[in-house]
Amino acid sequence: MNLSYRDTVYFIQNAIKIDAPSLSDLHYRFSKLDEKLLKKLFEKLLEELNIGEKIELIAVDGTGFGYGGKRELNWMRGAQIRKVSSHVKVELLVGKVRDSSIIFGVNIAKAYRDERKLLMEILGKVKAKKILADALISKDVFERFYEISEEVIVPVRDTLHTKVRSDIRKRAKKEYEAKRGV
Repeated sequence: MNLSYRDTVYFIQNAIKIDAPSLSDLHYRFSKLDEKLLKKLFEKLLEELNIGEKIELIAVDGTGFGYGGKRELNWMRGAQIRKVSSHVKVELLVGKVRDSSIIFGVNIAKAYRDERKLLMEILGKVKAKKILADALISKDVFERFYEISEEVIVPVRDTLHTKVRSDIRKRAKKEYEAKRGV
């Protein structure tokens, strides 16, 4: 989806039709919860909603957003330690069931955490007819996508110097090329 912080909040507010708290507030509150408890809560909620395999589409996206002041990186760039804005990584699964959008998973971590690892941690037992994601997907994530979905729509392209070689990436590329205009 590649949305900015403000666009993400706007998307959440319009997709779910509620006043969404700020992402920094969500990060603070979720960081106070036990991670295992939060995962059980999501699984129980999905079970209670009796959604099962009725999920039409899951959109997957990750982003980083800033808060507070500056953070020093522990490596040198030139003669000085580089300072960057403090930020956290967020991975979000939003699904469409009937005419409603539902958040199926959220994973939040410290800065520079690998989005693919965050995603693998929250995929869980969710199944969907279609999955829509951005291009930063590894082979193991593709394999998991094909286990839980009938159709995977992820942009996979040949580059100037590198061609797609993996069978699973070739499959995803073929599906993406067929569905790109839809």
